[in-house]
Amino acid sequence: MRNIIILLGFLALVSCNRKDKQFCACMQVTEKLDSLMNKGLQEGSTTALAPEIKKIQAEKATQCAAYETLDGETLLKKKAACGYKDATMER
Repeated sequence: MRNIIILLGFLALVSCNRKDKQFCACMQVTEKLDSLMNKGLQEGSTTALAPEIKKIQAEKATQCAAYETLDGETLLKKKAACGYKDATMER
């Protein structure tokens, strides 16, 4: 019985940490891709950046696959837990 109480206490502590590390990694990859795309658009040379863009898009697809079907409210909460402000990509 004591072990169960200790286990439940530990699980409660772990669950209090609302930061989803995989989601935060997804946000970082998304931020990186956005930055690269903006750079290509500003310089007018997305073709030169195409290989790097494709690489980061593949990384984003892997990192963010689990979050594609989540509703907007849940995504905003996860985003806020990662330290991002409201609906922006700024921290």
